[in-house]
Amino acid sequence: MNPRIRVPAVVGALVLALAALTACGSAASPSSSVPTNPSGVTTDIYPVMITSELVVGENRILFSFQDAAGTPIAKPDRTVEISFTGPNGENVSAENGQFIWSIENEVGVFVTHATFPSAGDWMANFTTVAPGSPDQTIPFSFQVAEEASAVQKGEPAPSVDTPTLADVGGDVAKISTDATPD
Repeated sequence: MNPRIRVPAVVGALVLALAALTACGSAASPSSSVPTNPSGVTTDIYPVMITSELVVGENRILFSFQDAAGTPIAKPDRTVEISFTGPNGENVSAENGQFIWSIENEVGVFVTHATFPSAGDWMANFTTVAPGSPDQTIPFSFQVAEEASAVQKGEPAPSVDTPTLADVGGDVAKISTDATPD
């Protein structure tokens, strides 16, 4: 098939499929992404999980919060209590989130530690309050993996073959991507 004909046909098919989904009401409505607390009250605070991978065993967990506009709202005067519920009904407690600045006086994060006994779908409940605001409990689901895909604390760094000038007979162009290597 001619590549010039294939691209418009694929784009056209995608546009039709999107239109059909929208017309049928299959697209997610904005209200479906608004978190609610356990009493069913809508909240305007969204947890942001910063730690990219949680695993069975000990974990250092970094997280933050943002408002509905996506603005970071983690500040030193916001308090956070956090608990976790596992796929088998396990309850794991964690210390209250400790606030730290990630960009001094601009953007902050919270850190806590938890030990997860099993892999699977987990739920965090963040209960947070800022001065002059009511407590809000926000559920947040996440995955815990059986094993980490990255090097963990205490593990040796992977061995990597790194060529040197001696390996390439002094020809720096063979080991550099610079257009005019020095």
